[in-house]
Amino acid sequence: MEIEDRDVYQDQPTIAVLRVYSKNIDNLRKVKNINLPEQDNINVHPINFNKSEIDPSGYGNMPSQVLAMFMVFPNEAGYVEVPGVSASVSTYSNKTKIVSNKVKITVRKLPEGAPECFK
Repeated sequence: MEIEDRDVYQDQPTIAVLRVYSKNIDNLRKVKNINLPEQDNINVHPINFNKSEIDPSGYGNMPSQVLAMFMVFPNEAGYVEVPGVSASVSTYSNKTKIVSNKVKITVRKLPEGAPECFK
């Protein structure tokens, strides 16, 4: 999971991108059942689950593919850890659960003295 903007204000969304890497390019086609994280101090809203084209060069010459994009809205100030996203890889012989990395973001408190109409 990649989150570019890791320093945000409370209730300010940040975009997360879920990318999978595999030495075997065929395994990228078998990833299914993506489960976005759930936690009390964040709200998560999917943007899309459209798989990108497979990038054969990827990271370290390992093929990769974007599986999903979603917005993370932290609802409390401080350091917030976005839990990993899970998915399953189904082959003919078995089904394996995979989990992404966790990402820590810094959430700043909203400044005092906001106008009445500010939400």
